[in-house]
Amino acid sequence: MTILHDISLLWTRFTPLEKRLFAEVRAVLPEAARPIFDAQVSAVTKSQRVLKWNEICYYRMKRGKVSWSDVPLFPCTDDMELAKVRFKADVKRFKAILGSVAGHIFDFRLQPGGRSVAFALWEDTPSTRLLDDPMRQPTGRSKRVHCCRLGSTFLRDMGMVNRESGLYTMEIRHTPCPWKLGSS
Repeated sequence: MTILHDISLLWTRFTPLEKRLFAEVRAVLPEAARPIFDAQVSAVTKSQRVLKWNEICYYRMKRGKVSWSDVPLFPCTDDMELAKVRFKADVKRFKAILGSVAGHIFDFRLQPGGRSVAFALWEDTPSTRLLDDPMRQPTGRSKRVHCCRLGSTFLRDMGMVNRESGLYTMEIRHTPCPWKLGSS
């Protein structure tokens, strides 16, 4: 990525990488979900790219606050992983997962980070698959909380456990603490 690419991000909403990822996800969505998805992508006013772009978060900002109130939402309001796109660029293989929160698109999580290929052409035909149906009824259970052991202990201590069943109100997947080398 060049300095000109960095500067161009000041006046563009999405990089070519993000546009291609959105197009790939749209292609595997159920027909009924596509108009909602299109409206949500069009409504994004802020993209926040974290570190090496391992995560790209999308927001609808109104009067300085996040608001999706005037945008159609998916019927399923569970936190979920909608779709996975696998692609190859710059001789590296990438995986991108689009997440949905409260009925709207929220983030792409990329492995490895997508910054280096944000403006690169893809080398092969991508592989895209739908992971969950945004048109289904919500279950009230999350499928996508990723945190380190310290974070999961914090969630448990903060009462994020269903008192009747003793289960987490969300699924916890352990990932390495980013600030502590060697911990898992």
